[in-house]
Amino acid sequence: MAGEQDFPRGMDLPACSEAAQRGFFDRVLARAAAAERAIGVFEVDIGLAGTAIRLSFAGPDLRDALLPAIAHLRIDRRDVVDVVFHVWDSHSSGVPVVAAPCAPTCFTDRGDIWTLASRRIRSCFRLAEGVLSLFDLDRSRAVFWVRSIETIPSWVRAAPFLALLHWWLEEAGAQLVHGAAVGTEKGGILIAGAGGKGKSTTALACLQSGFLYAGDDYVAVTLDPPTAHSVYRTAKVHRETLDHVGERGLRRTGFDHGDKIVVAIRPGGSRLARSIPLIAILTPEFGESTATEVEACGKERVLDAASFTTIAQLPHAGPRTIDFVERLLDRVPCGLLRLGTDIGTVPAALARFIAAPESAPNGSVPAALSRQPLVTVIIPTFNGACFIADAVGSVIRQGHPALEIIVVDDGSSDDVENAVAALPVEVRLLRQANRGPSAARNTGIANARGDVIAFLDVDDLWPDRRLNAGLAALASDSALDVVTGYGQLTTYEPTSAEWVFVDDARGNFPHYISAALFRPAAFDKAGPFDEALRFAEDSDWFIRAHEAGLRIRRLEKTTLLVRRHGGNMTSGRTGPELQPFRLVKNVLDRRRKEGATRRGHRVSGSCTMIMVPRGGIEPPTP
Repeated sequence: MAGEQDFPRGMDLPACSEAAQRGFFDRVLARAAAAERAIGVFEVDIGLAGTAIRLSFAGPDLRDALLPAIAHLRIDRRDVVDVVFHVWDSHSSGVPVVAAPCAPTCFTDRGDIWTLASRRIRSCFRLAEGVLSLFDLDRSRAVFWVRSIETIPSWVRAAPFLALLHWWLEEAGAQLVHGAAVGTEKGGILIAGAGGKGKSTTALACLQSGFLYAGDDYVAVTLDPPTAHSVYRTAKVHRETLDHVGERGLRRTGFDHGDKIVVAIRPGGSRLARSIPLIAILTPEFGESTATEVEACGKERVLDAASFTTIAQLPHAGPRTIDFVERLLDRVPCGLLRLGTDIGTVPAALARFIAAPESAPNGSVPAALSRQPLVTVIIPTFNGACFIADAVGSVIRQGHPALEIIVVDDGSSDDVENAVAALPVEVRLLRQANRGPSAARNTGIANARGDVIAFLDVDDLWPDRRLNAGLAALASDSALDVVTGYGQLTTYEPTSAEWVFVDDARGNFPHYISAALFRPAAFDKAGPFDEALRFAEDSDWFIRAHEAGLRIRRLEKTTLLVRRHGGNMTSGRTGPELQPFRLVKNVLDRRRKEGATRRGHRVSGSCTMIMVPRGGIEPPTP
């Protein structure tokens, strides 16, 4: 059987045709029908966010394994439903699944499948779960397949059909959000943010205090009027948190997930609510004081908290998710939930806020930003004239009033000069003989006049609002040398004329230069980019920054859209080309010169082994 090394990288392969993707769905749907005929079909209707969904299980065992988490959504059987999910496994039915029309390298951590990017046929396969999810949006038919009931992971049992529900709700004008929702008879709060920030702690503490509870981890949200809808009656919580909040109204499922316990909310007397009208969105953060308080924060912070982790976990999520959360924030106020060390103060703080949300402080732009630092944006280009307008346009859309844009032409043969002349803003054009992207960036640095330096490869884009977040972080801590975020891989979808997000940005290459903002002094401390490297110059610089002790902060935010197309410099490149020997040699030479063993390295005799984690060497964080 061929191994992954026999296939090019999935991102470099051409897109699978629309006909081939429809054919793949039809073949898998036919196998699901065969499984239902082989061992019987058991149908259950559920209601979610005003829609009726039919779950068609092949055999009773899958029903019993996956239904408990959503059993509270059951409704009487409908003559007509909005969508049907066909649920089957190969082991109990004896029906094998068909192979996907793609190479093994096309599977991603988030579940997206490179080359399968149809707007109509949604596809997801997560290697860690062994679950294949397919959805034909035009026919409102979906398929959920696992190899065997015994192989279903605990987190899938706790939150089944996640990808299918995300796609369906998006199609229905709603949105699955990574967050919790609690409330009282006066209204509810959507608590959104990254894992480990206190969502489960807050939700379960409120549940124990008699609040209405719509969900933890994921809830469905509709806009008119803003409402949170329960999806799963399960929660994942750390053992020590459960010890603090208590287990009244909860039942341990036995399907623990790592260091977290999966509990089920008991329907009887547990205040489990099918839906709660929303009056606000809060993002939680652990504080140092005893009491919990609601504080002001800007919309951008809450937008990032609600959308970034949602996009990171849901296949095919992207700009539509960001747009939905923006529209939600236009309808309800937002704030920061500063969690006190005494968990018992959380419900009281939220009760006070719900009783008088108009008394909460309003968010504002940090005062430090009023000084408007000059930001120099350096855009190197080699035969990229056709991309210049889009790249510069994404910089202009940041709305920052103090910009210096420098385009460095690295010996192009296309018409860069006219492309720059056609831009609606003043841009400095610097020319040099072709010496590679490192040399072009160094030329830009040498000519930069800004208080902050940023980079943008000519064929990539900055997402909206990325600049203010980085500038705010630099303004809040004068000791920071670099603020970076995440680079989101994208592909172009011609039918929708938009760039589609692929994979979880958090698992992508960690050292995108264009995802970061740099103080000019950072290049005095770590040096310029190595002009001998045509590839991996970004990893080389961040390794040197780490060795020089630079302070680097990573934001939980997408700060770069990486556009994959046939002309990318990295397209078709092998691992040794993208991580050349010179990069390793540079590190070894410095180690020998220093004569010391540092963290992340192991010395045996005269040989130094560089321990590189998956995804590259992560810059240090404070």
